[in-house]
Parts: sequence; C-alpha cells; structure tokens
Amino acid sequence: MRDIVIHDFNISNEIQELYWIVGTEFNDESACFIRPVLRGVESGSFHMCRQPIGLMPILTIGQYYQEGRLLHLSHRGKPETCVISDLADYEEITTADIPTSLYTFHSQTTGIQRLFKYRVNELEISIPTVELIRYLFAHNRTMANAMMRDSGLLTLYRPIHPGYYDELQIDFADEMPLKAISNRFAEEFSWIAVDPAGRKSWDSVYSHSCGNDYLSFIPPSIKNSRCEFRAVREGNQILVLEIYLMSGKVQPCKSLTLTHPSLKQTVKLGNSAFTLGKQVDIDIDPDENNQPQKYELEHKLDTNGYGTTASNNPQILSNGLKRVSFENKIKIKRQPYLEPREQPPKEPSKKAERPNPQVVKKIVHVSAGDVSSYAKLPPVEFMLLTPETETNSGDLACVADVIHNMAALVPDRNFSLSYSRLKSGKSFSTHGRDPRLAAIAIVESPVEPPICILDVDHSGGYALSLLAVSFREQLPMIEMETAIKQVLDGLVDNNGHWSHEIEVELQNKCSFDRFPKLISPRDNQSFSSKSMFRAYKLALKLKLFQQ
Repeated sequence: MRDIVIHDFNISNEIQELYWIVGTEFNDESACFIRPVLRGVESGSFHMCRQPIGLMPILTIGQYYQEGRLLHLSHRGKPETCVISDLADYEEITTADIPTSLYTFHSQTTGIQRLFKYRVNELEISIPTVELIRYLFAHNRTMANAMMRDSGLLTLYRPIHPGYYDELQIDFADEMPLKAISNRFAEEFSWIAVDPAGRKSWDSVYSHSCGNDYLSFIPPSIKNSRCEFRAVREGNQILVLEIYLMSGKVQPCKSLTLTHPSLKQTVKLGNSAFTLGKQVDIDIDPDENNQPQKYELEHKLDTNGYGTTASNNPQILSNGLKRVSFENKIKIKRQPYLEPREQPPKEPSKKAERPNPQVVKKIVHVSAGDVSSYAKLPPVEFMLLTPETETNSGDLACVADVIHNMAALVPDRNFSLSYSRLKSGKSFSTHGRDPRLAAIAIVESPVEPPICILDVDHSGGYALSLLAVSFREQLPMIEMETAIKQVLDGLVDNNGHWSHEIEVELQNKCSFDRFPKLISPRDNQSFSSKSMFRAYKLALKLKLFQQ
C-alpha cells in the first residue's frame, strides 16, 4: 500500500468520497482532463475538480480520501459476482435512470453521464461507462493519455493490422516506458491493439466521447464473462463501482514477442559472456554519519495542468488491482537489441556489510498529465495488472466466501473486503514473477471498534494462520490503515510469519488473535460445502453475535 496524495482532493480538512467521474474536457494545448466529483462524508457538500486523464487508472467511484491521501481499506460498496452472457448485449442509460434508493445524487443535475445496463437472471446490473473504460483500456498513465488522442495508440508501437496470428511481435516505441511493460500488460496491449474487437472498441472511445460532456464507447463482444466487482445493491438493482475482473477475452495469437528501444543486451568483446544491459535504481543513500537511509516514498500528484516532462524512466506505483484473465494461454518472450561494447573483465569484490538502513519518509512530486514542453514535474506510471490464477482466485476466494457468509449471518455489522499487494523486497512478496496478494476484511459496528481480518495467498507452501486485528477504540481511518500496513509489512520482513514484535508495538491500539487451520484445506471442491460452517465458527470466535 503505497501512499498516494492528490492535492486537489484535500478539501476543508474533511474526508472526501469520490462520488462520480464525469466527462472530459480539453485545455488550449489539447491536453485531456476528467472531472471527479467529491462529496464530504460529514457535510455532504459536493465539489468538482479537474484532473489529468492520466489519473483515470487509479480513480474509482466510492474511494475515500483523507487530506488528499487515498485510504486503501475504506470504500463504499461490497464485493459481488455475476456472469454476463455478452458484454455487447446492453442498454445504454443515463444517471437519471438510477433509482434514488440505489444511489442518490441529491440535488445535483443528472441525466448526462452514461451507464451500460445488463440483465442477468433477475438482476439489473448498471456499470458506469467510465469504469468499464478504465478496466478495459486505462491500464496506466500512458494508455489513458493516448486513449483521448486521435490515433494515439499508434504512437506507442509499430502499427500492425488487426487480426489473428500464430506468432505476433509487438515493437514498442520510446513513448511506452519499458518499466510499464510487464507480461500482464503485454497481454492486455496485444488484445487492445491487434484483436479486431478490442481495437474497434478502443477506437470508439475517442470517436464517441470527444466533444461530449460524457464518456461513451462500443463495448466489445465478450461471451460468458465472469465478473467480480465492488458495488452497491438495492433489491435486484446493482450499481458497479469498481471492476476487479472480467474473464472471457481471447488472445489474438499463440505466441508473443516484445521489443523496445531500451531493451538492450550488452555483448562483451573477448571471452566474456552476455550480460543484460540494465541499470538498477537503489533507493538507499548514506547520511552525513555514513548510516544508510532507505526512503519510504509518498507520491504527491500535483495537477497544475502543465503536464509532465518527457521521461522513459518514470516513478512506478503499483497500488490498484485489476486481474487479468484470458481464455487461451500464450508464450511471451522479450527480444533485446544486441549492443556490442568493449568492457574489461572485473575482479570479484567482497560485499561489504552494511548496517540496517534508517527509514526516512520522502515526498516525491509527480504528475499524471501528458508530456508537455511547459512541464516541470516528472511523470508517474501505474502498474495495476495481476494475473487471474488458481492461487490468487482460488486461495483467497475461499476467504472471500467466508466473509460473504459472515455478512449474511451478522446483518447488523458492516463488512468490506479489499485486496492489496504486499510490499516488495523479499522472496515472500511474490509467487513466481507475480505479486503476492493479501485479503483485508473490515468488520464495523455502530457500537464497537472495528475488527480487521487478514489473510494472504498461501502459494509456495506457506502455512499461515488467519489473523484478526481487533482495535481497542474507534480510530481515524488513516491511523487504522497505518496499523494494518505495519502488520503486513512486518509479515514480509519476517519472511512469511506474523511478526510478534509488531504486535507488541501496537498492543495499545489493538489486540491480535490467530486462527490456525480455521480455513483449511483450501481446495475449492471441499471448501464450498463448509464455507457457511466456517463463517459461523469465525463469527463466534470474534464474538460478532454479541452486541
């Protein structure tokens, strides 16, 4: 959970909810902006501001901000799932068609912003157009900015005629930062750029939205899409606030090769072997007493409207989560450019022992705007994609199922569930090449302090108890998030074991209960029939039936 601060979201020292996102507008230099609508949690007052469209990847309806800082654990809505038979079979409606019992705009003008309504059995599911665009296309700042430029996609790679290929090669341009090209992103990019349905849908965003006060486009035909999302619900009416997963897409190739001008391999002359010509940025600097300092970065997103400087080495933020799922699996390889260079062999050197670094907080001012000649701030880039695999959908899905059943058993408590990547830097932070995820459930009561239930993806053979963190009193949201972040960071630093030292440090704020083997085994076949029993058992242990 990396700190993100948006300056314009700090209003009247009040917690703000991102209530809606309205259409685009352009400045004199043709830079595109979106307009988030914020609502004070206590005052109920609305405020609209203008933000670069490059922020679109991380903005979702129902988020909360305190002093401009995104709160990761608190948000409106609950997790829901459904299967949409065809994403292209929809009815386009406006905000005026949303029942006030489901989501009210109070006295604000409605009827302009677009949504897509889908009928699934007896349910009517409405998805804001801006959220569907965000999930399908706005995977990072560069993609979001290119989306609202005429033929903007063609500036990011060497154009290829849309179609289906056995072997596909995508040659990225310098405009696409190499750091942003993960394998998950490459899969999504190939579908957008080369799949005929994906490409047609991408192009329709600009053609249907430019010049209007709302966003619109033609959704692609995706059959039998399993959807997971955060939503509000009233009876058979569901309003989607954030999409986590939409399955059903098909890759336009069997194998994918990637190239990029910065993807180079140095060929040492002589008898030396190949080495990858890659520079690693180390975030540790010594202070005046020669004690190493490790920076804990807080990214402050300034929106002065001047855009960003040109840089292919942006700051990378990987806060949000969009899960990637394709019906077919493909092989992905990277083709580096060979760069001959005369380089004498180096003598082996002993690694000097260094003391543990002192953690120092550092504010980094960045921008999500498009590249501009007037810009002074460096760019930020977002990495949001994580794979939909058996480990992060099956393992944590078991915990999510228990939380859903607990919510049904204890209706007088409010349950919320979110997912977060663990901090990087340790072997436990990942499984394979993908980030390891944590499930974070918050149980709130009108008369008692909140309880946080923590669980982590167990892939790799890690045996880890379910952890309940019971706060001793009501705390501000930001303090509660800080405590949970300490617990999860301590888990990583302790190589996959809950840290007793962190628990002692936080004992004045909260108590800790571990539940070994409560949610075990986790294979889906044996779990589903026992989920309600385990939810009841966990609710009893947490004393949720007592008021």
